Amino acid sequence: MAPSLSKYSAFLFLFSFILGSFSPANAVQINNLYSASVPIASQQKHDRLLGFDQALSLVLVKASGQFDKVTAPKFLKALLPAEPFVQTFSYRENPAYQEFILSQSTQEDEKAPDNVELMKTDKSALDTPPLPYFLDVSFAPSIVEEKMAAHGLAIWGSVRPSVLVWVAHEQKGERSIVGASDAGELLENLLLLGEQRGVPLYLPVADLQDVSAVDIDDVWGLFPESVDQASERYRADAVVMMRVSQSGNGLWSGNWLLNLKQTFELGAKYDSTLPSLLAALVSDLAAKLSSHYAVSRMPGEEGGVLSLEVDQVNTFADYIEIQRYLNNLPPVSSMNITWVRSGRAAYQVTLVGSKDQFFEHIDLGGRLKKDLRARSLHSAEEGQGEAYQGKQIPAFEAPTIEEDIFISNTEYYIWSSDNALFSDKSQTIDQE
Repeated sequence: MAPSLSKYSAFLFLFSFILGSFSPANAVQINNLYSASVPIASQQKHDRLLGFDQALSLVLVKASGQFDKVTAPKFLKALLPAEPFVQTFSYRENPAYQEFILSQSTQEDEKAPDNVELMKTDKSALDTPPLPYFLDVSFAPSIVEEKMAAHGLAIWGSVRPSVLVWVAHEQKGERSIVGASDAGELLENLLLLGEQRGVPLYLPVADLQDVSAVDIDDVWGLFPESVDQASERYRADAVVMMRVSQSGNGLWSGNWLLNLKQTFELGAKYDSTLPSLLAALVSDLAAKLSSHYAVSRMPGEEGGVLSLEVDQVNTFADYIEIQRYLNNLPPVSSMNITWVRSGRAAYQVTLVGSKDQFFEHIDLGGRLKKDLRARSLHSAEEGQGEAYQGKQIPAFEAPTIEEDIFISNTEYYIWSSDNALFSDKSQTIDQE
């Protein structure tokens, strides 16, 4: 059972505030990826063990992005029970349950004593009440990832692409763009599902600048070029366009288009409830993004090896931080430093994913930038021999033939010691 929406009211408010004030960074660090909260009926062992299993299923969805695969009963059963993976757990009262008890008490006090039959009717018509407690569970990441790898489930790292969502909503013949500060079931469900699936979703501010730049009919038609310019201010890694409408019978339909680095993916769902429609959208986005970034760690499988040379390693802190950064990249199995000199360092990186995935994660993180002058610098050093040992190397012009940059087997990068994603001012999402 999913936590109630009231639990996320502060989360939703924070998102609206952030979006109204700042633009999304190129990537988002998701914290507590291997933690989850689930409602439970009691603090007895039986309910606690059931809660562990439910929490693990939520964590597996976030850690893999593959909702359909993870929630298949046969697949999930193979990974349970979850108790051996639990690192910590705690209980807390469910505020929604306390509100329910209070409202029930108030209603009973207001009823006249002779209305016994009416009271019985009202109670029988009540929805299922909220469960009394939340169970907060944290799992050991290394053990969960080992279990995922053993069952062929790819692992999606905690640094994830930001996704800007343009939603064209049609109601009673009128179309409008849903903005970050709008209230309503659509926005609340969308952001909640994004949090549950581990997909950093953002909506445009929909201020005068956005409204002037975007034609609502073009958004409705899912023409990607119609939002290209308007999306630049948000600096998101991926852009989604979606149109949703409600028919006369109360059911919802929607179509969407994902633009990830000019690669387009379409999706749709018809005649469903609004939560089901949005769940289909977010699950589809998570699956497509994870297929792009998630890494399959097959037990005993050897990966490829890359040689890296990094410039702007100016301090000992940079030296340590680069090693930490490379080791934490999902496609990296291990790394060794080869040499350090004159503000540069060389590394040998062993991969568990493909080289293309390594480059994708480097691009996503933004801390290592491709050094387009490196080939010229490298050739000059070879020609000069020991002449520049320990000295400042003169600047060289960028090569006129671009293909020459990629002849070497070594990849050349420039290190950025100050990156918003990892600084105190960074935007992160806490996953519970």
